[in-house]
Amino acid sequence: MKKNNAKDEKDDVELELKHSTSPTSYSDYIQVASNKKDGNLILQLISILPDVLIENHRTVLDSGFIKHFIDILCEIIDYYPQKPKPKKKKRKPAKKK
Repeated sequence: MKKNNAKDEKDDVELELKHSTSPTSYSDYIQVASNKKDGNLILQLISILPDVLIENHRTVLDSGFIKHFIDILCEIIDYYPQKPKPKKKKRKPAKKK
């Protein structure tokens, strides 16, 4: 795995990937929280069991990385969603006096 240095992209460093000791788990649900001050997102991957919700993983991601991550997911599953059209506000009829 190569990691680019943000200051100098010419310097590529080879890093060894160390695997977590956590077992692979199935997630039923994802919860996302945004911090508008720094642009980071908090992702929680959750499993739903009959009597409990279990948080499998929690991570903080930079908004620039999350956009790249979404691009990768879209490419892998061959699904490219479009931005929804803005909803038209329904005008309330004027009240009769």
